[in-house]
Amino acid sequence: WSTTPILHKRSKPSTLMKTFNSRQQLLLPTTAQLAAAQLLRQQSKLFDFRPSLALQDFFESNKKRLFVRAANRTGKTLTACAKVAKFAISTPNARIRIISTDYKQSANVISRYLNDFLAPWLAKGCYYSAGKGFNGEIVKLKNGAIIQLRTNEQSVTSFAGDSLHMVYFDEPPRNEQLFTENVARVYDTQGVVLVTFTPIGNQVKWFRDMIEADNGNSWTQWVIPLTYNSCPHF
Repeated sequence: WSTTPILHKRSKPSTLMKTFNSRQQLLLPTTAQLAAAQLLRQQSKLFDFRPSLALQDFFESNKKRLFVRAANRTGKTLTACAKVAKFAISTPNARIRIISTDYKQSANVISRYLNDFLAPWLAKGCYYSAGKGFNGEIVKLKNGAIIQLRTNEQSVTSFAGDSLHMVYFDEPPRNEQLFTENVARVYDTQGVVLVTFTPIGNQVKWFRDMIEADNGNSWTQWVIPLTYNSCPHF
């Protein structure tokens, strides 16, 4: 489209100029808007985040059941946290749960990534401290979205009773019962389940059997080896 005024026989030049100026005001950002956008960019790494080529489809996918099986240091957790952050920002009042291996992983890795991406959108009273994580088990955003920070160490019953829009498992759940309990939380919202892990040293036969039995009907899987393309920083 064009902002150039269309000249009609009965149109007055002054009227056309007013129309042109009003269109310019609507289309061009103000100095204040540009400054605000620049400040957001400085405060959040989400704007400049680019997943590796191997994880780009995962990051952009709108599927409901996503599984990444990847080598260590391929950026699977970082990319998944960016995906969670993008969903939280764009979905007011979203209820999200992230389940880490243990408290140390939650505080030192997951919380740090979330703060890098979400700092400008954190609600008043919600803050992050390096090495300690967030000041509570729930990360609250200004748009009403919340992110529950949980771990594999908690009892299965502690995960029951919530209605969620997204669940993310960073590393495999310790057993099938814990996994099933959390997946059930998104049934009524038709929500999203993300799983990322490195299978080495983990008891994942039950999960592998489930994925293979599904045969791609519900779950979309990405297998990421440790190569230059999947891990260029090496």
